[in-house]
Amino acid sequence: MTNMQSFSRMQRRGLYDPRFEHDACGIGFVAQLSGAASHDILNMALTSVGNMAHRGGVGADGKSGDGAGVLTRIPRAFFARELAQLGINYPAEDLAVGMIFLPRDEAQRTIAHGLVAQGLASCGLDLLGWRVVPVDDAVLGDRARESRPAIEQALIGCGNPALSGKDYERTLYLACKTI
Repeated sequence: MTNMQSFSRMQRRGLYDPRFEHDACGIGFVAQLSGAASHDILNMALTSVGNMAHRGGVGADGKSGDGAGVLTRIPRAFFARELAQLGINYPAEDLAVGMIFLPRDEAQRTIAHGLVAQGLASCGLDLLGWRVVPVDDAVLGDRARESRPAIEQALIGCGNPALSGKDYERTLYLACKTI
């Protein structure tokens, strides 16, 4: 029995439809149909990423990868604590976070920070501050360690109280493209 024959017996359920089953390598999708946040979903997503090493995304050293990862909701409680530690008074429920990969050279990084701030301001958004993402270089391969960027998170606030929902998301998208 081929894989397609076994898929044809599977039933359509929720977002799953067996008509869309076909060979594809390099992507995994894990979701909770109810939309409820769950640490189990994150564990399944990380397992999925770990099981895709066969697609050629790992260097010869067995440690350097292609940057595959998982996309999650913004952990609001975590960022509420981070904002407080940085002395930033802003409601975490309205916070946007930009993952920014920057040059490791400090002068170039300063220029990049300015470009991010300019792009956000041109779209009416506020750059509240920067959060340096902790990195453990010990787990990186030599090539990855040599070429890795500085990783920081731009903490972004909505500069316009009338902006919300889809309009806020659209403005964030435009700011990303502007930057």
